[in-house]
Amino acid sequence: MRRSTHLLLAALACFSLHQHAVAADPGRSIIPQLQERFGFTEVQVRGALGALLVYVSERLPKTQFDEVA
Repeated sequence: MRRSTHLLLAALACFSLHQHAVAADPGRSIIPQLQERFGFTEVQVRGALGALLVYVSERLPKTQFDEVA
């Protein structure tokens, strides 16, 4: 499996574990945390997060997707 696929699957697992997740403070980025945790480059993290958002946007109603985004 490609590394970006692993990141996508890990992010999906994180979302599924936190039913009552709280939004991050504006301006805070998850990118450095994911880079450190998975050893990915910034480009890989951004690509995987983009793919994750597309995946989620196609499967959730708009109101729920807006909460995730």
